Parts: sequence; structure tokens; C-alpha cells
Amino acid sequence: MSEQKALWNRLVSGLGSDSMLNTAMWRVAYGLSTMSGQTIRYSNPQVECVPIERVTAYVGNPEAERVGIYLVMSGGLCGQALLILPKISALRLADLLVGDPPGTAVELGAMERSALAEVGNLVVSAFLNTMAVHNPQSLGLLRPSPPVVMVDMLGAILNVVITPVAAMRDDLLIIDTNFGNIEQTVQGHFWIIPDPAVKGSVE
Repeated sequence: MSEQKALWNRLVSGLGSDSMLNTAMWRVAYGLSTMSGQTIRYSNPQVECVPIERVTAYVGNPEAERVGIYLVMSGGLCGQALLILPKISALRLADLLVGDPPGTAVELGAMERSALAEVGNLVVSAFLNTMAVHNPQSLGLLRPSPPVVMVDMLGAILNVVITPVAAMRDDLLIIDTNFGNIEQTVQGHFWIIPDPAVKGSVE
């Protein structure tokens, strides 16, 4: 088993991984707090194996409008990452990031999308950096792709992550963490999704 497969196996099985995942999500929350000027809290990461046909129902109404911030991870740890936000949360977060009063943004223009893309960079970099610190000899170079900000129905956004998996698997393995500020005006899900080929080797 490769080092990458062994690490994914540890992460999804819970064997010695709780501290690693919680450290990663703490760093994500800390980075979001620093960027937004708000106290961002996170829930303990949960590992879920969801049948493909139930993925959209797992996280909400597939016809609800959502904002997705999507990145692909490559190099020493391959997979996908997706931050899913209700549109109102994305607008409020964008206001915080650009320093505008809450309620200023009513649509996601170029400036707001750029700010949210930086959120994607931050959360995935925090996750990958933690993995690298815990596994310095085995992972080598970790590369996140440029973030893509999508505004669409939830079902359409999730199809982006489902499509590369569905050709190889009939389920989706998700490391799921909830994020939000104290007032719950900003809320979202952060998903880490192992590469489907790696997932096939996880027992």
C-alpha cells in the first residue's frame, strides 16, 4: 500500500487520525477567524460513506441556491475539497473579508468572488499543511489547484465532485466538518473527498 493510501486509510478509519483531523480543522477555523475578524467555530470532523444517489439529500435540498468553493488536491495527497455555503452566508462572509458593513453585498461580483476564492485557498492549504507536518517524510509536494467559485443549485455544485467518483465507485467518501460564527450568520460545510482510486483501497 502506498504512503498516500495508508494515510487516507488512517484518516477515514479513525486509527490515530482524530488528532490530525482536529488539528487541521482548528487551523482552518483559526485562519477563517483571522481573515474575517469573527470567531469561527468548527464541529469535529465526521467520516461518512454516502451512496451517490443520496449525496445531494445528505447535505440539503438539491434545488437550494448555494455557493461552492472547489479545489482539487494533487501531489502527495490526491482528492477534492469543497466548501459549501448558503448564498446569504457567502455574501456575509464576503462583506467581512472586504471590510464592508454586513448586508452590503447583494450579489457575488468579481471582488466578492475573489475574496471567497482566497477562503478556498486558505482552508485547503491549512488542511494540506497539517497533513504535511504530521507526515513530513511520506507526502512530498502537496498542490491545491486554483479555487473555482460556483453559484448554482446545490445539486449542480455537487455533481462536480460526484462525476469523477461515479465512474469508479457507487458511493462517496466524505470527511465533513461544519463551520460557523457565533451568531450563525455565516455557516457552511467543508468537505475533503479522497481520490476515488485511493478510496477503493480503504478498508
